[in-house]
Amino acid sequence: MGGGRSAHDLSSRRRRERIASYLDHLGDSQQRRWDDLGTPTLTKALRAKLIAETLSDADGKNVSQLAVERDAKLVEVVESLRSK
Repeated sequence: MGGGRSAHDLSSRRRRERIASYLDHLGDSQQRRWDDLGTPTLTKALRAKLIAETLSDADGKNVSQLAVERDAKLVEVVESLRSK
């Protein structure tokens, strides 16, 4: 790829941009939910931390892969509740 960037770098940049876009779009409503907790404020530092930790937790997986994992875990929960 041009400019010395790897496909992984571009993919990480795109993910970072998507998370940032989410926070741009829904950050105010998230802040209102946090206001009920009493102290959290969506500062630039917290925003950067949310993006970094979300990317870390995703471990390079795309949204579709994460959805498959989520759905499998939800099935496990439902099956566990049914067996009680």
